[in-house]
Amino acid sequence: MVNNLKNIIAKQKEILSSLENEVSNIEANDIVKENQKLKEELEKYKLSLKKEESENEKLSVENKNLRNILYEQFYNEKISILNSAEKRMDAYFKAHVEGEMNRLARFELSVKRRIDEMTRVLRANRVNLQDEIFVKLEELRNLLNVKVTEARQEIMRQSGAFSERRNEGLAQLKQEQVTEEEIKARAKQNNIESLIA
Repeated sequence: MVNNLKNIIAKQKEILSSLENEVSNIEANDIVKENQKLKEELEKYKLSLKKEESENEKLSVENKNLRNILYEQFYNEKISILNSAEKRMDAYFKAHVEGEMNRLARFELSVKRRIDEMTRVLRANRVNLQDEIFVKLEELRNLLNVKVTEARQEIMRQSGAFSERRNEGLAQLKQEQVTEEEIKARAKQNNIESLIA
């Protein structure tokens, strides 16, 4: 019985030795090494992917902030240009209306002076004040007053209508949203300007 047990122990040692050899062979096998290497690379790639995703998220937020800043800058420039244009148009049309009013006033004054001069000449020549020519001159003076008043009102009406249309157009332009194409064009222009500078 002791011999049987010794034989069993010897066989067990043999089997254990054989298993240890087999484990050494398996460990030495390229497939296991390749598998381990792939697992390590996979872990590296996972870490790299997480890092890239984090960086991508950060850049996305930064890009959104820059886009908002560019949008705001472009919108402010647009409003500034429109306000400047509005001031220039106001100055131009004010000068134009004033010029028209001044020409009209000069014309009115010139005609009234001629009427006054004709009246003086007629009086100097002792034409009767009741004569029809004095009546016609007074009618001419009254007609001049009516026509000049109408012309002034028409100038004011036209300038008011123009101002109203202009103000509506400017208000509409100020309300328009900045488009993506405008932002891209402005960004491109900024890039060109920075390269030139």
